[in-house]
Amino acid sequence: MLSDDTLDASGRDDHWISAADLLGGALILFFLLMLYFMLTQQEESAAHEQAWKQTVESLQTKLKGAQMNVDSVKEVAVLYDKKRDELYHELMLEFGADLPKWNAEIEDDLTVRFNEPEVLFAVGSSTITDEFRDILNDFFPRYLKVITQDGFGDSIEELRIEGHTSSFWNRSNPASPLDAYLKNMDLSYERSRSVLRYVMLDNPRLGNYLPWLRKHLTANGLSSSKLIYKPDGTEDFARSQRVEFRIRTDIQSKMAKILELES
Repeated sequence: MLSDDTLDASGRDDHWISAADLLGGALILFFLLMLYFMLTQQEESAAHEQAWKQTVESLQTKLKGAQMNVDSVKEVAVLYDKKRDELYHELMLEFGADLPKWNAEIEDDLTVRFNEPEVLFAVGSSTITDEFRDILNDFFPRYLKVITQDGFGDSIEELRIEGHTSSFWNRSNPASPLDAYLKNMDLSYERSRSVLRYVMLDNPRLGNYLPWLRKHLTANGLSSSKLIYKPDGTEDFARSQRVEFRIRTDIQSKMAKILELES
C-alpha cells in the first residue's frame, strides 16, 4: 500500500508532466503560427512584388507606346512642313513676277492675299471689277495646278475663299461698331461668294478641277474679325479690305488618327 507521501509525489509528478505537455504544445502551436505567418508574409510579399512588376511593365509599355505616338506625330508634322515649304517655293516660282502688279502676297502658310480694295470691288459692293476678273482668270487655274500637284490636293480638307473688311462702314450711312460689324459680315460674305461663283462658273480654264472644287472650295465672310494693323498698332483700313485664298489641310485629323490607332 502506498503511503501518502508516495501519492503526493506521484500527483505532483503528474501535475508537472501535464504542465510540461501543455507548455510544449503551446510552443509547438506558437512555432506553427509563426511559420504560417512567415509563409503568409512571403506569399503576400511575392504577390506584391509580382503586382509591382506588372505595374512597372505596364507603365513601360505605355511609355513606349506614348513615345511611338509622339515620334509618329512628329514625323507627320515634319513631312507636312517639308511639303508646305516646297509648295510655298512652287507658288513663288509661279507667281513671283505677278504679285507686284496684282498687289498680292503669299504668306508662309500658303495664304494668297489680294490687297488692293479698289481693284477688287467698288466701295460697298460685292460685284467683281473687270480688273479683278482678269486677275482671277490668270491666277486661279495656275493656282489650282500648283496646290494639287504631287498628291498634295488629297491632303487639303478645305480651300477657303475669305472676304475681309475693315471696321469702317459707309460715311454717308454711319453705324455703331456692332452694326458696322454685322453689315460688313454680310458684305464680306457676298464678296467671297461672288469670287467663288466667278471662278467656278465663268472661268473657262478649270477643266477637270470642278469635281475637286465642289468638294473643297468654300466661301467665307469674316467681316472685320481679322484686321491688319500698321506697325504703330493702328488699323490699316486699306489692307484690311482684302480677299484671301487659304488652305486648310488634314494634318490635325491625321495626327488624331495616329494617336487613336497606337493608343
